[in-house]
Amino acid sequence: MSAPTIADTVPETPATRPYLRLTELLGAPVRDADGARVGRIADVAVRLDDTFPPVAALLVCPRRGAEPVV
Repeated sequence: MSAPTIADTVPETPATRPYLRLTELLGAPVRDADGARVGRIADVAVRLDDTFPPVAALLVCPRRGAEPVV
């Protein structure tokens, strides 16, 4: 039997996975450098040239009913 690897000993969380699920991002709060909340993630744009598409842009809604900002 081989020694456990890091994958065996660290529980899977968004911080330990190399990818995120869309459902984990949508509605998530967005904060500025000082930690003040500036909005929520409304949508995600990805590049479709890879198996796991990298995020190209986030659309952030600054408040309810406001237009999203890229």
